[in-house]
Amino acid sequence: MDIEVVNANMKDFDAVNVIVKEGQDEHSKALPHIFKAVDQVMPQSYFYELLEGVNSEILVAKIDEEVVGFAVIEIIESPPFYYMTPRKYAYMVIV
Repeated sequence: MDIEVVNANMKDFDAVNVIVKEGQDEHSKALPHIFKAVDQVMPQSYFYELLEGVNSEILVAKIDEEVVGFAVIEIIESPPFYYMTPRKYAYMVIV
């Protein structure tokens, strides 16, 4: 079994959203006071923003062209508060 990890594109949106929804469904059943049951978790506009953003990337893991996992990576800057040291850090969600 070969797993291929590639940059996502808009064609991957539906497959990624199915995976995100699986996690959302589990959360909404376990913690309904925090998470809602919904049909579509990730808005297509947000997916597109991540794809086109200069500080973000979506990777998909594929087996035989089927998306079986994904990762969202964003580079975030600390807020410009006087009491914080300016820094950049990576925020990752891996499913």
